[in-house]
Amino acid sequence: MANQLDTALTLISAGLPVFPCRPGTKYPATQHGFKDASVDPEQVRAWWEVNPNYNLAMAVPGNMVVVDFEGNTKKELEEFICGTANHMAYPLRIGSA
Repeated sequence: MANQLDTALTLISAGLPVFPCRPGTKYPATQHGFKDASVDPEQVRAWWEVNPNYNLAMAVPGNMVVVDFEGNTKKELEEFICGTANHMAYPLRIGSA
């Protein structure tokens, strides 16, 4: 299984800016949060050298939609993706977590 740094480096190689969050949270570990997001591999490595347990976050480009699915099973995810799930079981949250 890839660690957070490996995943961050994969994302930035695709041009997607990332930034670290405090371990176990969705709170940014940088002063300016998503505004500090970077595609610079040296910067990204430096962040994870400070704390290899940082969570990974991505600054979402304006032309992209992200769904933060927190189901417990593969079946729940398949139902969600296929649109067969009861939509009331999956509330829509707009904005940041």
